[in-house]
Amino acid sequence: MGIFTLLLAVNESDRFCCLFVTGISGQTVHQPEREVHAFEGGAVTLGCSSDSSMSRDFIFWYKQEVNSLPDFILSKDLFRSGKKGVKYSERFHCSMNASARQAPLHIERVKPSDSGVFYCALQPTLTHSLACLHKNTCTRLIS
Repeated sequence: MGIFTLLLAVNESDRFCCLFVTGISGQTVHQPEREVHAFEGGAVTLGCSSDSSMSRDFIFWYKQEVNSLPDFILSKDLFRSGKKGVKYSERFHCSMNASARQAPLHIERVKPSDSGVFYCALQPTLTHSLACLHKNTCTRLIS
């Protein structure tokens, strides 16, 4: 499992958003970006790759806000569109490329409320192991 911290800073004068991504890698899933920048209303992509083939795997994306449990964003496999959490049906999408072993999360029309910690996983077990969620995570707000 990999971990992202996605933080959105909004400058009211020019509506600029700055997204910070802090990550750690698990044994089979990697989230490479450390920082991602986007304008409010723009689009952003959070990378997720695996050491092994994704041809038989589902990918799961979760978001955790401060003082909250992880929230299911979506699940997807190579051949089906998968499922999406109700709050994430419109602007959140995952494209899976099994040969490249990648399954990035695409967020459209970025909003300040998109801030949180983002996780990609190959198993739907993230919410069952909360001890790992708070290890090595940090947040920064740039105004």
